[in-house]
Amino acid sequence: MTDSFGASIEGYRDWLPYSGKRKGASTIRQYTRSAEQLAAWAREQGRQGFGELTRADLRAFLNTLHGRGGGPPSPHWKSAVWYGIKSLFGYLADEEDCKDITQKITVSRPSGSGRVTHLDADQIDKLLAACSDPRELAVISVFLDAGVRIAEAAQLKVADVLVDDLRSRRLIVTGKGPKTRAVVIGSSTALALRKYLRWRAMSRYAGLEALWIGQRVRWASQAWTS
Repeated sequence: MTDSFGASIEGYRDWLPYSGKRKGASTIRQYTRSAEQLAAWAREQGRQGFGELTRADLRAFLNTLHGRGGGPPSPHWKSAVWYGIKSLFGYLADEEDCKDITQKITVSRPSGSGRVTHLDADQIDKLLAACSDPRELAVISVFLDAGVRIAEAAQLKVADVLVDDLRSRRLIVTGKGPKTRAVVIGSSTALALRKYLRWRAMSRYAGLEALWIGQRVRWASQAWTS
C-alpha cells in the first residue's frame, strides 16, 4: 500500500515559497529535507501519513537525530530540523486538514554565548596580511567591510560590483527572498576589488558573470602597486 508522505512533501515544497515570509532556496531545501527525514522515520514506525503522528512521535523523532559521526546533534542542527517540522505541520493544517501537533513542543534555540562577535584591529591586520593573492584579499575585505552573508558574497556578479565603476563604493547584494540591496564599502575594500578585477581579467574565465573565479593565473607584480 502506497503511503501519503511523498504527496504531502511535494505539496509542502510547492507551498513553502508562498507561506508568509518569503523563503530562499536554501531554506526551502532545508525544510524539505526535514520533512523527508520525518517521513523516513515514520515509515519505519509503520505510519502511512503525517496525520497519523502524535506529539510523542515527534519527540521520539527528535531524539533520534544525530550529528556528524553519529554523535549528538548540535543545537543549531536540531533547531533547524525543528523549524522545518513546525512549518510542515503549518502546511498540513492549512492544506490537508491535519491537526498541528507541534504547538506544545518546545525545542530550545541555540544561544549565542561563546561565539566570537568581532575581531579586534590586530586580528584584522593579521588576517589581511595572511592573504596570499588578490582574490583572497578582496573576499576578506568584502566580508569585513560589508558584513554580508556567505551565500550573498558567493552570488556576487561582476555587474554587482562595478556600480559606477566602484566610484560610489557600493555593492548590489541579493539576499533572501530574493531581495536586492545596496551595501556601502570603504575605500580600502574598493581598492582591493579593483586589484582583484585586474587580476581576474587575466584569467581565461574572465568572461564569466560570476565575480569570484578559481582559475590560478599569474599576477603581474606591478598591479599590486598601481
